[in-house]
Amino acid sequence: MGRFFSFPIFHRRKIAGRRAYSIMRLVHAFLDLPTNDTSDTDGIVILSDEDIVAASITNPDHYSILIDRYTAPLSRYVRRRASVSQEDVDDILQDVFIKAYTHLTSFDPRMKFSSWLYRIAHNHIISWYRRHEVRHRDRIMLDDHDALKLFSGDDGLGPDVQAIFNDDAQMIHAALAELPDQYRDVMMLRFFEGLDYDSMSDVLKIPPGTVATRLNRGKKKLQKIIDGMHHV
Repeated sequence: MGRFFSFPIFHRRKIAGRRAYSIMRLVHAFLDLPTNDTSDTDGIVILSDEDIVAASITNPDHYSILIDRYTAPLSRYVRRRASVSQEDVDDILQDVFIKAYTHLTSFDPRMKFSSWLYRIAHNHIISWYRRHEVRHRDRIMLDDHDALKLFSGDDGLGPDVQAIFNDDAQMIHAALAELPDQYRDVMMLRFFEGLDYDSMSDVLKIPPGTVATRLNRGKKKLQKIIDGMHHV
């Protein structure tokens, strides 16, 4: 089926000293992609994600550009969703990038590549929790800069909640951890990852109208949880 499927990555192996590597080098090493010579990819870095996906199918070297683009945002996403060690983050991202690579030919170009990649990451995080028997609602990791994003934009939380945040930021973090999964997922994708409704629909595989409903209900539920904590 062409060079793409003849590329020698279809076996699992551990890479020694993985904590000494960046995510990019770790995945490059696993996939046998180049890390230093960019002469073959210089002209393609300005293309869209979707165009680079198409190019990667015929020339796997180009996949390194997508790794470069998404290592940082996906690392932040994993750390927000999972209070785990850096080694665990590295493991999760390595698996996400490898799974995405091995399924590039099934990617629908009518969809945003970023949404497709976030979907893979979202599902892999859930699987990681199940394997480690951890309840992920107890494992939210945000800093104060992240939490401030809850109050940005036209659909952000109101000034009353922001006033509480200014007094007790940890209360907001704890309230988010108490949200049911279906509401917390859309709120984190919307406010912390900056995804639009269509992208969230693709990530969660639910209609955009359901995304809007869950976001609205999630904000009300979060407000109710915060009010309960605030008046204890």
